[in-house]
Amino acid sequence: MENNFINITDALKTIADNHKQIHSFGFGDLAHINTSGSIDYALMWVEPNGSIAKRGEVGFRFKILIMDLARKDESNLIDVLNDTHQIALDVLADIYINGLDAVNGTHGFHLKDPDVVLDNYADRFDEEVAGWSMNITVWVSWDWNECAIPN
Repeated sequence: MENNFINITDALKTIADNHKQIHSFGFGDLAHINTSGSIDYALMWVEPNGSIAKRGEVGFRFKILIMDLARKDESNLIDVLNDTHQIALDVLADIYINGLDAVNGTHGFHLKDPDVVLDNYADRFDEEVAGWSMNITVWVSWDWNECAIPN
């Protein structure tokens, strides 16, 4: 499997599709999240955040958000934060377990840093939502191959 941006984003969508509590997936700039009633929650949103190229590998940086609806009176805020935190940990575990390498893992990429900070948020978008975000960098092999340059 070729490890490129498309494959990585497809793998992240597959992780969301396979999780029983994630009902929607979105990709792109956070400004494009439309939470005005058309989303089936919980939502996993992936925002690309640049890449790092160095000898032998490329790192793709992403911000991943897991969110669910919170009541305006915040009476379910603790439940929403608890549930979305567990979903975020499940996503992270899938990336760690299935992303190890092309031979042993499913996805063909890996995380170098085992420490990932999860930040909670609430009332961030059009609807009353709460959840967790995490910044990750997934690494793939890169052999400095000029054959990828179109002629």
